[in-house]
Amino acid sequence: MDTETLQMVIGPNIAKYREEKGFTQAKLAELIGVTPVFVSRVERGQKMMKVMTLYTAHLFPRQTRSPETWPFTRTTPT
Repeated sequence: MDTETLQMVIGPNIAKYREEKGFTQAKLAELIGVTPVFVSRVERGQKMMKVMTLYTAHLFPRQTRSPETWPFTRTTPT
């Protein structure tokens, strides 16, 4: 999978899990030490975030918090 495609897959998943946790982009940004603008760009697939940064945010359900399973799956069919 190329970087652009990966960004477009990961971004919506980050938004999904963030919303499920009830976090705003500002709250997530505060938790992981970035700006809300950066979180927005990641969610839109314009920027990438380090995998370990995502992991430390505790966005993902416990059973999916292994690097082999998250958040690299599409949330919607293409």
